[in-house]
Amino acid sequence: MASFYSSGKLLITAEYAVLGGAKALAIPCQKGQKLHFEESAESVLHWNSYDEKGTRWFKAQFELPELKVVQTSDPDAAKRLQDILNFAKKENPSFLNLAVMMVHVGAWIFSHVDIIMLHRGLGALLLLYSLSSLMTKTLEIPPRLEMFLGPVCGAINGVLTGLTGTLFVPGVIFLQSIGLGRDALVQAMGMLFAASTASLGLALYRHGLMPVSLGLMSGAALVPALIGMQLGLLVRHRLSQEFFRRLFLVALGGLGGYILLS
Repeated sequence: MASFYSSGKLLITAEYAVLGGAKALAIPCQKGQKLHFEESAESVLHWNSYDEKGTRWFKAQFELPELKVVQTSDPDAAKRLQDILNFAKKENPSFLNLAVMMVHVGAWIFSHVDIIMLHRGLGALLLLYSLSSLMTKTLEIPPRLEMFLGPVCGAINGVLTGLTGTLFVPGVIFLQSIGLGRDALVQAMGMLFAASTASLGLALYRHGLMPVSLGLMSGAALVPALIGMQLGLLVRHRLSQEFFRRLFLVALGGLGGYILLS
């Protein structure tokens, strides 16, 4: 039997809004929770949760590999756990790691070549992708290709971010194509944008492409951006999945058009 331990977190900001996808600052606690697991010949995942006194408060059975709920003591908790497990299956650490590291390669290339046509080409690609997805079914990547395409898309996204400052191509297209739900997609994009932006700032400063004064101006722009994030969080939960998808594609197309014409 294998075991894992995770410390509890004391939230400093966001409080329960973090459950809706908001970002938060937290510090680890001494107390936490453990996960024990062992393999079974059955095509069923048996899940049991216990409190600090050893009393079982939740149990569920999931049919593998679809993670279909077969039996549970709490349907709402089982649905939440099912969403978490499905998101964990789609998580690809190589995608985000390479997206961050390859930004520095792109920034180095940017300091040596003229990339204006590439910049406009990326805008055209975003515009074409959004228009085609609005008129037809959104591109779907088969699960067997996700592990291969994740690192490839992450590396390309990092290089193009360093070259053009555009964080979307092909990372956002990849995230939407692997079938993430509305909330999971927003959270995944948030992690991609935050990590890539921090890496881009360091890369530009390292190559002498961003003076300190410009960095301070960018930092000040975070204030209205954070306000907009909270407003977007409130609106997002009032939208249906399909309406959110179409609104997302329209915004993506508008951004592509802006990049193409700028």
